[in-house]
Amino acid sequence: MNAGATVIAMAIALCAAPAGSDAGGRAAVTAALPRLAPFVRHGAPEALLRAALRQTGVPYRWGGRSRRGVDCVGLVFVAFRDAWGVPVRAFGRHVGSNAEVAARIGRLKGVRLADEPGFAQGKDLRRGDVLFFLAPVENPAEPAFARVDGEPVWVWHVGLHAGAGRVLHAAPGAAVVEEPIAEVLRFWGFVGAAVVRPGAR
Repeated sequence: MNAGATVIAMAIALCAAPAGSDAGGRAAVTAALPRLAPFVRHGAPEALLRAALRQTGVPYRWGGRSRRGVDCVGLVFVAFRDAWGVPVRAFGRHVGSNAEVAARIGRLKGVRLADEPGFAQGKDLRRGDVLFFLAPVENPAEPAFARVDGEPVWVWHVGLHAGAGRVLHAAPGAAVVEEPIAEVLRFWGFVGAAVVRPGAR
């Protein structure tokens, strides 16, 4: 892991808190995407995953959008290009935040919290669902993506569900790899992830 990624991981770990509500019940979660038309209306999550899997082993590179290197969101952009012919530049031209990226990908299926039973094992996830991992660390470049018990959380990482509770992602300082969702949540201290299903349906 490079120095920049280590700093981010430490900041998230220091700021992250258990996701349960103070009252002992389930945490209240609110999130909504902007009203933007997805780039692909009838896309199948499996098609996106197949395209992304072809990038396995490609090195991590901040801002990368090619076989020479990709970052986490770049992996999704390249997969959209390879699966459905959506130009990578379309995302840069038409989106300005992670919420807008999510809206262009598809439909928000909800925010899953790290301590939610079954989430780390892939319960109710489809292969190819895009996971926007959340942490209570402010990203000054954009507004909060969601709120957990009234507290804002921001997107700090993106990956695709590869099935059986595993996520395909561009790991900072490494490469495009497949790892357990539980490990990604634990290592970075994410409080959960927003689940976005490709296409409008």
